[in-house]
Amino acid sequence: TKMRNYKHGERYFNKALKIRLKELPEEHPQLAGVYSNLGWLFECAKQYKDAMQCYEKALEIGRKTLPSNHRLVAGTAESIRRLKQK
Repeated sequence: TKMRNYKHGERYFNKALKIRLKELPEEHPQLAGVYSNLGWLFECAKQYKDAMQCYEKALEIGRKTLPSNHRLVAGTAESIRRLKQK
């Protein structure tokens, strides 16, 4: 089922996050990407609170570590705007 696929995906994103958290500084741009991807997965699964938390974490890291016009920063900000309309 779809929900099982989301749970499967969530498990892999969390595994990737755990590895990166162990190997990289806490505010590394790669972490922003993983948080953004997790947000997207939660949004698709209609877990909007979890999605918002992940998007906000991704944006926080992205704004500190990437140029303001970087696609991850812009895309995550847009995802937050979209999610607030749901």
